[in-house]
This record gives sequence, structure tokens and C-alpha cells, in this order.
Amino acid sequence: MNHFSNPHSVGCPWHSFTEKVGAPNIKWCEETICSIVSEPINTWTNLSYLLVGVIVFIMAKNTGSSDKKWFGPIVFIMGACSFFYHMSNNYISQLFDFIGMYFMLFWIFMINSRRAGWISKSQKYILYWSLCIVFTALVHFMYTRALPFQNLVVLAALMIFTSEVYCYRKGNRPETYKFLMLATIFIIIGEVFSLMDLYRVICLSDYPLLQGHGIWHLFGGLSMFYAYKHLHALELE
Repeated sequence: MNHFSNPHSVGCPWHSFTEKVGAPNIKWCEETICSIVSEPINTWTNLSYLLVGVIVFIMAKNTGSSDKKWFGPIVFIMGACSFFYHMSNNYISQLFDFIGMYFMLFWIFMINSRRAGWISKSQKYILYWSLCIVFTALVHFMYTRALPFQNLVVLAALMIFTSEVYCYRKGNRPETYKFLMLATIFIIIGEVFSLMDLYRVICLSDYPLLQGHGIWHLFGGLSMFYAYKHLHALELE
């Protein structure tokens, strides 16, 4: 199953564990250092998700919607999983990184599916957990065959986009889409930096202020804040 190179040098904290469980299927530009926190910038920039998760939790605690109240903790979990991944840089932590992303992506898709009338209230958790489990299993299946499972996140994002368009046409929408537009703009900016990092368009591996994937985390945190603002403007049970 070890199709990919161990990013950790022999004798470093995460080397032996990565040899056992496998290396991640991609290597970001930032230099992997011989430390417990192996990618410092990519790790610590995840504090943006943790901060937004706490802020959103406080903002949502007085709402009458469990869908809104759980959004903050889910963003926090996503950030914690990404923090662990970049700290340890191995396949198991990468798998948890994707689980965290699926928790967030499919929570939004589940909310939209309810808005669209595709599922009933009693079916929402069945849909949510089924998607999280199936997509996690697909990650492992694709990893063992050295397939780019990052495309699964693109598929999940397209599912959200399709459901949002359907809700808009159906008329189940907020008075303004400005918050969703801001969330989309920030996530696109972050993705551009992340792709430039991945394909080494910009790559200064030991320069702390210019790590594209770390910049992705910062803009991703902003995007999650405005994604919640969009959800907050909706009439949810």
C-alpha cells in the first residue's frame, strides 16, 4: 500500500509511524522538518478554522436550529483534523483530514437537501452519515490504487453547488446572496493559492510567509465564516 515516499527522514518523530501506515499521496511545498510539528505553517494556519468554529458556535447558540448550532463545532473538527494531518504528515492523518472536510461539506449538502425537499427531517442524518462513510471508504479504496482521491472533494462541492442552484430556482433562498458570494470568492482565492503550491508555481519551501496551502487555510476560515452567515439567513428548523 506504500505507493508514496515517506516525507520524514529516518529518526524523525513521525518516520516510523508513516512507514507503518503509509505516506500521504501528495507533498505540499513547505519543507517537512524533523519535529513533532512537521509542517509548521501548514499546521498553525489551521487555527483560523478553530477560531471561526468557536465564533460561529457562539453566534449560533441562541438560534432554534440544530443545523446552525452544529456548524461551528463541525468547522472546528475540520480544522483540528487538518491540524493533525499537517503536523504528522502521513496517510492516517490525511484520511482524518478528509473525514473532517466531509463532515463539513455534507452537513451543508444535507441542509440543502432538506431545503430542496429531497429528503424529510427524519432522513437527514441517514443521508449525512451515509455520504460521510461512503466517501471515506472511497478515499481508502483510491489510495490503495494510487488514484487522486482529492477529486472526491470536487465532487462533493459540485453536489453542494447543484443543490444550491435547485433551492434558488425553487424559491427557498435568503433575501440576499452576498454572504454566499463572499464565501465562494474566499474559497476560490484560497484554492488558487493551494493549487499554485501543489504544482510548484510558487514554492519557497522554507519561507514562512509564502506557503500557498497555508494561505488556503486562512481564506478557507474566512469562507466558513461567511458560509455560516449564509446559513444563518435561511429559515431552518
